Amino acid sequence: MNFLKSSGVWAVFTCVPLLIVMFPGRFTADQWEVLLSLFLISLVGTVLLRLLVPPSSSTKRQIMCGMCLGFVLPAVGAYLWMKIQGGFESSAIFLGGLVMSIPSSIGGALAGLIQSRKFMASR
Repeated sequence: MNFLKSSGVWAVFTCVPLLIVMFPGRFTADQWEVLLSLFLISLVGTVLLRLLVPPSSSTKRQIMCGMCLGFVLPAVGAYLWMKIQGGFESSAIFLGGLVMSIPSSIGGALAGLIQSRKFMASR
């Protein structure tokens, strides 16, 4: 259950800012692709956080690992997408990935807090 909660929180913090920006218009296939990739980043980040950080580690370590994963995954994904896509808009792709790294790192930190056993034991 902690996995679903942390994945949901991470996805909300990663995808909602983009939905707010895209809300007034109609969604194109490219926008759906970006939204799906951000959701995939939050899902992969939750899995990596679960696999890389043992549940018995401290709450601070879980939060810091979640924050680092939340910042690195969108930046690396944008860099790879920039190299695959090419063209004159590749720098904008990377800049967008860096901008989306900020809410993703907040979501990753909250996901680390939720996955922490010491936090869950106190609730």
